[in-house]
Amino acid sequence: MFEVRRVSNVEEVYDNHIAFGIKENWNGSYGDALSIYSQDPKGFFLGLVDHKPIAAIQIAKYDSSYAHIATYIVLKEYRKMGYGKKLWDRAWEHVCKDDITIGLDGVEDMQGAYQNLGFVPTFKSCRYRSTAGQIAEISKDLNRVDIIIKNARNVDFEDLVTFDTKHVGAPRSVFLKNMIERQDAHSAVAFDPSGRMIGFAILRQSIDGYKFAQFYAERTDVAQELFINLCERVPQKSVFIFIDQPIVSRGNKDLHEIFNMELIARCARMLYNPSDAFKNLPLDNIYGTIWEFG
Repeated sequence: MFEVRRVSNVEEVYDNHIAFGIKENWNGSYGDALSIYSQDPKGFFLGLVDHKPIAAIQIAKYDSSYAHIATYIVLKEYRKMGYGKKLWDRAWEHVCKDDITIGLDGVEDMQGAYQNLGFVPTFKSCRYRSTAGQIAEISKDLNRVDIIIKNARNVDFEDLVTFDTKHVGAPRSVFLKNMIERQDAHSAVAFDPSGRMIGFAILRQSIDGYKFAQFYAERTDVAQELFINLCERVPQKSVFIFIDQPIVSRGNKDLHEIFNMELIARCARMLYNPSDAFKNLPLDNIYGTIWEFG
């Protein structure tokens, strides 16, 4: 017998949403479970056969204007049996009653299916990989810019929420606070000499190394300094560093080109019922997104 129920605690997110993704080589971050679950505990669902979890979906809200779908997975041995559709329909009820924009990052072989459900492609992004050691070697030969960089824990939180909201379209305060306070994550906020915020990035631990989370900068040289600053905090030089970058023509080399990073995956940000706030994000200033939460 198949049933769908809402997740009741964050441990179930670890054991299912994160663990199922790890089986698919998604390079999940266990720390993300609490960050996202804290933002919207009602946005996680499980599909069960005879009380055994075999499918999971996350459709967590930022606020009343936006929700993001990340995990949506059925274990391989239970696919093409209709379980995924039943799980999707139940989770959709969590948001469909609201006049809300819904986003996801769809892999290439699923984008057609999502378009059939009403999702519209807005921009493409790629996941790149390098090692902390290679990044350190390349950094030695780069021209550097003198900017002020602070840990996000030492910056006014409301200013960070405002800066983050500008780049994602809606506030996600609980998620952001948890990301900043995580023990497995490092943060860096850039300021110009006048004290104006000009960049913000977070690097957190994952199964296969470290992954950047949100990453914003007004200029590529500022992004480069944030990138180097955070990668220098990774103690093992053989560890992989990952970043999910929107495909944007910035007029100069992008981070993945500067640091000779390897392309390993492609996605497209897709939106259902898109409002202008999400269709017109300042992509030129977004150097990294979070496929796991927008």
